[in-house]
Amino acid sequence: MAGPVLDWRDARHYDRTTDKPCRWCGHRTPLRDDTRRPAHKVCAERHTPPEEGETLAPDQ
Repeated sequence: MAGPVLDWRDARHYDRTTDKPCRWCGHRTPLRDDTRRPAHKVCAERHTPPEEGETLAPDQ
């Protein structure tokens, strides 16, 4: 089951100085999650549970 779509447009989700291994897949990324840990957006979405009461389309 997929998690929610995250909004990472804010510059705090990008570290232009260094790429680090994603906490989920291990591939290097300049992206950071809300706690500043390296993570690809799609990896974070895949590992974030849906909000309480949120329903997903049947194919997700």
